[in-house]
Amino acid sequence: MGIVADSVVLLVPPPPKPHVVVTKSRRMVDLKTEGEPPTVPLPDQGNAEPEWILSMLEQLRSDRPRALTAIPLEATDLRFYRVKVENCSTAIHLQAQHP
Repeated sequence: MGIVADSVVLLVPPPPKPHVVVTKSRRMVDLKTEGEPPTVPLPDQGNAEPEWILSMLEQLRSDRPRALTAIPLEATDLRFYRVKVENCSTAIHLQAQHP
């Protein structure tokens, strides 16, 4: 939901059992003239029934973030906000480095 892609075709025919949908998304375009938007709307792909969308977003709608609290000095406190990762097989791989 709401991705920005490089291609018009985002889904290949999925197996019959999974429910897969691309909706409210956009595609990057080459800027031809100044002032044109860098993206254009993509047609929805798959069947996005309102009930299914609500069920897929249930955790997002019901979760409440915890207040930040102090952590032990020997612990690492690492948080990512609004991270964009693209064109890779492993999105983010973190590994501890010991002195």
